[in-house]
Amino acid sequence: MKKLFIFLSCVLAIGFVSCNDDDKEEPNYPTKNNYSNNTSNGNNNSNSGSKTTPEYFTYTGQKGDYYYVDLGLTSKTLWATTNIGAYAPGQAGDYYAWGETYYTSKKSFKWNSYKYSNGSYNTLTKYCYLSSMGYNGYTDDKTQLLTIDDAAKPYNSGGWTTPTHEQFVELANNCYWVWTNNYKSTGNSGYIVYKAKYTFDKGKLIANGETPSSSYSLYDIHIFLPDAGERNDETTDSNINAGEGVGKYWTKDLDTSTQPYFARCITFYKDFIDTDDREERCMGLPIRPVIKYSQL
Repeated sequence: MKKLFIFLSCVLAIGFVSCNDDDKEEPNYPTKNNYSNNTSNGNNNSNSGSKTTPEYFTYTGQKGDYYYVDLGLTSKTLWATTNIGAYAPGQAGDYYAWGETYYTSKKSFKWNSYKYSNGSYNTLTKYCYLSSMGYNGYTDDKTQLLTIDDAAKPYNSGGWTTPTHEQFVELANNCYWVWTNNYKSTGNSGYIVYKAKYTFDKGKLIANGETPSSSYSLYDIHIFLPDAGERNDETTDSNINAGEGVGKYWTKDLDTSTQPYFARCITFYKDFIDTDDREERCMGLPIRPVIKYSQL
């Protein structure tokens, strides 16, 4: 399929050139984005770095502030090319506690600073289905983020959301995952998630040190998920596992199999993807937004 190549200026303020609506079903349009090599290993947030190093990435179209990629999924889910708060695919972007929407005001990722608790894991004030975990016995039986509590919604134009657990499972089971320690020579490590070209490639994982199929190249349709780790320290500059082979991303679903102070996330390592993981809601994780084709 014919690819449209767009060259953008290295000056960040010029921004991105969006695709024509008539082209939004075309699979990928390489363009250039610029960011500093200081974003190596996903350690920098979106508020730092001198955006001077060019990086090519692919996208299908644009809605609001995000570019998206059509990975050919049955659900018609389209995945953003970057995390919330990131300028480029290799950046970690911003970290959010589950159900919180404002990054800049967050100074600690602990229970005593979590929006929906009264200071501890068993004093929840929203999204609680067990009275023993709720503040003064509070329950509301809410198990999925409401729009008002979804960081992807207020941050950008309508339609973008935090992925559901089901959408992440679909991504894991229907794409071709390739680990890289140096995504497009930027120093960023994580998974290249390709649109599967063949049925037998769906759900296949090429771990660190393994050789991927020659059928796939970086100009093929894909997204990149950096191993951005998580945060729980007192300062927003302190990361855990970032760039060390661990990636964690929030879903919009509460964990209903254990305790309501856990929310579901996807966790990946250099040789394994755990789609059934969970994390304490006060922890800071990145978010990769999605949008349905019907919302374009």
